[in-house]
Amino acid sequence: YDKVVLYSEKKELKTSESAKMGKIYDALISTVQYISTEESTDEESQKETP
Repeated sequence: YDKVVLYSEKKELKTSESAKMGKIYDALISTVQYISTEESTDEESQKETP
């Protein structure tokens, strides 16, 4: 019985950890995309101004 409980708890812990990692990963991707778009817009505005 104890082993089963421990196993299920470990499983839940792993799923919550992976969910956290997923959220962090999504945040990182959105941040990188935002930065890259900001840089590209900056370059475009610099080209427009002689």
